[in-house]
Amino acid sequence: MKKAPTIRDVAAAAGVSVSVVSRVLNPDSGPVAPAKRQEVVRVIDELGYRPRAAARELSAGHALTIGLVVTDLSNPFFARLADRIVWEARSHGVQVVLMTTQEDPHLEAESLDTLLDRSVSGVIATPTGGNIEKWQRLQDLGVNVVFVDRTIEELGDVDVVSIENFDSAKRSTEYLIGLGHTRIALVTGPLSTSTGRARIRGYTAAHESASLPVDPLLIRDVPFRGRRRGCRGLPSCHAAGAYGPDRGQHRPGAEFRSAASPKGGPRS
Repeated sequence: MKKAPTIRDVAAAAGVSVSVVSRVLNPDSGPVAPAKRQEVVRVIDELGYRPRAAARELSAGHALTIGLVVTDLSNPFFARLADRIVWEARSHGVQVVLMTTQEDPHLEAESLDTLLDRSVSGVIATPTGGNIEKWQRLQDLGVNVVFVDRTIEELGDVDVVSIENFDSAKRSTEYLIGLGHTRIALVTGPLSTSTGRARIRGYTAAHESASLPVDPLLIRDVPFRGRRRGCRGLPSCHAAGAYGPDRGQHRPGAEFRSAASPKGGPRS
């Protein structure tokens, strides 16, 4: 039996990225140059490509369903993100299947399998950094994928919504260097995530620009989950970490100082 064409086959034949094909299939998802749109439509017709999930739901008269995969709803950032996505989806008559991974690639793999079984038409996710083949499988089946807050370098054609982690960490570090500090600690997410790696690169770049050495002992990449110990004056570069020290200060004997550098304060 001849293998059914995938969205990657269409992209390769049309000479465009998978994300461009996705936008052609979903006109409201983003702009596409007229010439590229015409070529993609021609290739779709020539190969006989049929998007699986969306076509099945529409033909059955059901509301579209998307998957939302986040790491941890106890993290205020992801809790608010989920709330706004569900709210917006409902306003467009779209159902949302919410899954959490707890930062566990195995749970993420199970979640992706479940979403495939549910034939969702799209997935919004904060990836753990693994399961590259499963993410590619989703794309091959015509499922639109958008990453939030993190990326997977091997999946360069996936649309991403995120802050500039490298630039943010670099500018924050440069600010402290400008105040005269030479020993600056960094608390960031795990190196298994793109955000953790980008923030360390930005922190390092700021030191290099100022001809300052980087002390590896001042860099702490910590898990997003798990009980955190109280700390004294350590700045944090991720939302979960920012809440961790604040919780610790309420225990007897714990002290918490702001990471802001006051005028006339310590200069190192």
